Amino acid sequence: PAGGKGEKLLMWFRADLRLHDHPALKYVEQHGSAVLPLFTFDPRQFGKTSFGFAKTGRYRAEFLIEAVDQLRKRLRDIGSDLIIREGKPEEVIVNLCKQNGIRKVVYHREVCFEEQEVEQKLQKALEKGRIEHKALWSNTLYDVEDLPFAVEKMPDVYSKFRDMVKDKGQIREPLPAPKKLPRTIDCESGRLPTLSDLGLGSEPPRKLKAERFTGGEIDAMGRLERYIAEAKRNSGTASSHLGADFSCKISPWLALGCVSPRRIHQELKKRNVVPEISKSTTYFELVWRDFFRFITLKYGASRLRTGTTSAAGTRAQALTSSGIKEQMMSAAH
Repeated sequence: PAGGKGEKLLMWFRADLRLHDHPALKYVEQHGSAVLPLFTFDPRQFGKTSFGFAKTGRYRAEFLIEAVDQLRKRLRDIGSDLIIREGKPEEVIVNLCKQNGIRKVVYHREVCFEEQEVEQKLQKALEKGRIEHKALWSNTLYDVEDLPFAVEKMPDVYSKFRDMVKDKGQIREPLPAPKKLPRTIDCESGRLPTLSDLGLGSEPPRKLKAERFTGGEIDAMGRLERYIAEAKRNSGTASSHLGADFSCKISPWLALGCVSPRRIHQELKKRNVVPEISKSTTYFELVWRDFFRFITLKYGASRLRTGTTSAAGTRAQALTSSGIKEQMMSAAH
């Protein structure tokens, strides 16, 4: 607890750049005596794919930098801080733990191959240093523990998954943002990198004619508020599918965890955007998102890589390529 007895913890932020509805932060709040909040810019994220394409373009990198900067400001507003480093998490985290006498690292689990690969490398490094880790679930509408089936037995067809979670699943209330965290471990804060630091050139990205998105939790909630206002204003009219705000356009913020699916669901339900929330298009888009995260978890991220030969891997690969069309067709029925 803040200011009380507990553990010295390192809170590793990843694609969860927010304070609200954050199970790992809740754990820190309840169990930590001191905390080192950390975000590390992994150079591998800004490298090339096996096909030679950039993994992260300049617009996405700028959005990430903005989101991390806003998270730091949010943490400072409640008397904490965000330590920023450039480097591989499995190296940066272990070094910071050793330097500061930290015995446990807390973070959110991810499901895709590269993110899981980093987790595995980190876990091995932590075990070697006799440092504990606690990985928590987040960033889905339905918590993995609240599904009406075990993940390994989940339906492979979206429409079946949708119907089962709609009828028997439970959506938890989002956690409130902490008002205070345990004291921040004294450590050099580090500076926010520039696009040039990340190897993406020194010139700022050219301004787009389309709507400009700014990264961060505050901007995510602002985007959601504008969408709700527009949806309520045009509900039931011919103009409801016209204009800049006919869709929520919240995906960029969801991708970095600047807003949680449960918070979006709560706001739509609380504000009566549609008469029945389970019939809203946004609800079904969030369920689609859950489906792909859970199907990845079911088959194992490593088997989703091309070239896999196992039966389960073949099925999972189909779900990420040609199988998408079949899933989309079945969802309509």
